[in-house]
Amino acid sequence: MKKKLGILGGMGPLASKVFYERITNNTLAASDNDHIDIMLLSHASIPDRTKVILENRDHSEIIDPVRKDIRAFESYGVENIAVACNTFHYFLEEVEKLTSISFINMIDLASFDAKKLGNKVTVLGTTGTLQTGIYDKYIKKYGLDQLKVDDQIAKKLMDTIYHIKATNDTNFKDFNEICRYYLDKGSVPLIACTELSTINLEKDIEDKVVDALSVLTRECILRSGYKLKYKKIIH
Repeated sequence: MKKKLGILGGMGPLASKVFYERITNNTLAASDNDHIDIMLLSHASIPDRTKVILENRDHSEIIDPVRKDIRAFESYGVENIAVACNTFHYFLEEVEKLTSISFINMIDLASFDAKKLGNKVTVLGTTGTLQTGIYDKYIKKYGLDQLKVDDQIAKKLMDTIYHIKATNDTNFKDFNEICRYYLDKGSVPLIACTELSTINLEKDIEDKVVDALSVLTRECILRSGYKLKYKKIIH
């Protein structure tokens, strides 16, 4: 059965654009009418998730504006909601209480996929994602060991993320080197920020890295009752 999909986006806008394109490019379809009915809300004015978390600000700054988005999804008849922001998943349990619509948990799915590639994982994401351990319980759930990023690399990741948000420039060769660094240590790099997901991975490592946004893309297509166009998600 075909199901309507809701995308709570705008966190950030470029990542939402890339996510929508990945869904479109990877859905088996012969015409416009063969694609998924999607409501994309690019709610860019939602406060910075990392700052709300690290500054211990009231979660209502995030929850209250999202409440209106949920009502819009309900009025459109959405049956699954995807959020193209890893850090936002810190608030997911609170947001799920606002509606009976199912949320597709990107964190759980990406952790499960990492298990297919190895027994050790390194999460590459925002300071908010890393310091709050959003992935930790899922990494434990699937029996993975975790090699955490050091402070210097964590800062470089955050600088890269905010640069992409500010400029839409995704030409970061250094990010590929960070992935190789952890692969050499026997750890599966897990791309846990949708801005980092917009950076093209080089051919020699793309099949050795888990990209949470691509995992979410696959699941959105399947849960909406559609078929994948390719065996693996293309960027």
